[in-house]
Amino acid sequence: GALDIPQLGLRIITEPAGDLENSKTGFTVIPQGTVTLRCRMEGDSIRLSGGTKSVKKLFADRKIPASQRLCIPIVADDAGILGIYGIGVNQSRTATALPALQIRFESIL
Repeated sequence: GALDIPQLGLRIITEPAGDLENSKTGFTVIPQGTVTLRCRMEGDSIRLSGGTKSVKKLFADRKIPASQRLCIPIVADDAGILGIYGIGVNQSRTATALPALQIRFESIL
């Protein structure tokens, strides 16, 4: 389905994946349990190509202003973070085979 978030000017689309695609605005994953959209929470971490890092440190390293950090959508499931909009997929959660779920972010502005 699709979910519009007018406050952020984004639409999030989830659909069965046709191929394995991962970028800063879309990722292919095999979720475990319920998929949710949320902001950063204390203790969150993500594994990117450079290794595992806390989301708090990742945002600070990327010089994202503190006032904007709670506005960055994070897609998670019962097992943790699947990906972060504008940053990418959690490398330990990316799908390596189909069937999988494709999650994409699109601008609605």
